[in-house]
Amino acid sequence: MTAREKEERVARYNMSGMRCEVCGEPILSGHPQIAHCIADTKANNAKYGWFFIQHRLNYRAVCSLKCNDACNIGYDKGKVLDLLADILLYEMKKHSGGGE
Repeated sequence: MTAREKEERVARYNMSGMRCEVCGEPILSGHPQIAHCIADTKANNAKYGWFFIQHRLNYRAVCSLKCNDACNIGYDKGKVLDLLADILLYEMKKHSGGGE
């Protein structure tokens, strides 16, 4: 894992308030992990690009594998496209001086 990936994951934990983004339980009450909404697979990295797959908006802070599984949107092309658009808009605002 790169330093940037670690930074993005820490940012996501902070964004979640240290609570599971699926069930609401404290992250530390289970097995803390970061879920990818669009799975971090070789195929998805080739299709969408590393930048999108490792972006903090593609992450969810979760407390368990069950909650991790609930984050997967790869089966829903509309949700995938919406998330990719959200990431683009987020980055455009960030780099145009609009802040985070």
